[in-house]
Amino acid sequence: MTQSEFPGEGVALTNLFVVSDMDHSRQFYRDVLGATVYREYGGTSCVLSFQGSWLLLVTGGDY
Repeated sequence: MTQSEFPGEGVALTNLFVVSDMDHSRQFYRDVLGATVYREYGGTSCVLSFQGSWLLLVTGGDY
């Protein structure tokens, strides 16, 4: 595979963000940046579509 072939068609970039406040983070990416909420999972994670890529917001677990 050459550099010009990577990434190929069908490859989508996914960014994972660990957030402390899911509601505030979701509102920021949706209302300020214009991302579209794709799916939410029980208040602990949220998948957004943004500029041809995916944003995955997750809350941090207990340490």
